[in-house]
Amino acid sequence: MVATPSEHDPLVAEVYDQIKDMTVKEAILFVKKLQVERIREAHTKLVEEIGPMVNDKVERTKAGVGKR
Repeated sequence: MVATPSEHDPLVAEVYDQIKDMTVKEAILFVKKLQVERIREAHTKLVEEIGPMVNDKVERTKAGVGKR
């Protein structure tokens, strides 16, 4: 099976352009590195969006526990 760039997904086309001249081993390592970077970015975004809500709930819970 031959990989070809996708006209429908610019990320696939970009990755294809970067790995087309690599060995299989180099390409696998490159794609794994990209996956790790995307997971880190998603985690950071999640922490930034959800973190304040969780912290607010924790603070309200602490305040409620002190009133008993």
